[in-house]
Amino acid sequence: MKKFIKDYSISQILNKIANPLIIVLGILLSFYLDNMVERNNKIEYKNFVIKNLKMILIEDLSNIEKIKSLQNDCYIACETLINDIKDGKIDLSEKEIATNYLLISQNGWTSFFPQNSTYDELISTGSMEIISSVNFRKSLTNTYTHLYERNLQISRTIDDFFLMSNSKFGPHFVIEYGTKQDEGYIYDDLVPISYKINKDFYLSNTAISDLLQAKKLIGNYLNLLEEYENSYLKLQLHAEEEIN
Repeated sequence: MKKFIKDYSISQILNKIANPLIIVLGILLSFYLDNMVERNNKIEYKNFVIKNLKMILIEDLSNIEKIKSLQNDCYIACETLINDIKDGKIDLSEKEIATNYLLISQNGWTSFFPQNSTYDELISTGSMEIISSVNFRKSLTNTYTHLYERNLQISRTIDDFFLMSNSKFGPHFVIEYGTKQDEGYIYDDLVPISYKINKDFYLSNTAISDLLQAKKLIGNYLNLLEEYENSYLKLQLHAEEEIN
């Protein structure tokens, strides 16, 4: 009888301990499973956003190439005009002067701006926190923060310069123009229809100084576009690694 009472008491104690323990373990398991489901959902959503990002990267890279081509044409146009007047005499025809200046004045301040919405979505939804690739996170930050801020600063400098320069050239380079659009190209080719060039101003220190500055700014922006392109190519590579 004493043994029975002792065993029964131990059994009651164990039951009193086991029941709450089972409940606690059940709650912990439930939390764990919920967290697993939530994490899997976040990973699935992160991968969905990154797949969208990959498509945007292709579009942005295409735009970078087009703007690089346009800015390179502007850079060459600057060199053409500078080489024409640096010896103090004019060799180009008025039409050639008008064509080159038109290209610079209208397109020299064309800037590239990335489509930031998908990156913002990665940040706002917390998806950035579960990206496993350190290289991918670094490339995202470099492209959409560091290069973006530099782009804003350089683009503002270029905009301010061309606004000022065009106001100086305007009274001396009177050019009426039309457009000749190449199929599949996002920018129109500008064609001078009529033009009147003040050759004294064209040969002035003001004109060559502004052309030299325009060439420098355009060259700087071409360097930035190269950095953008390299960063985008890295993003493509690391995005592929992240979702595979």
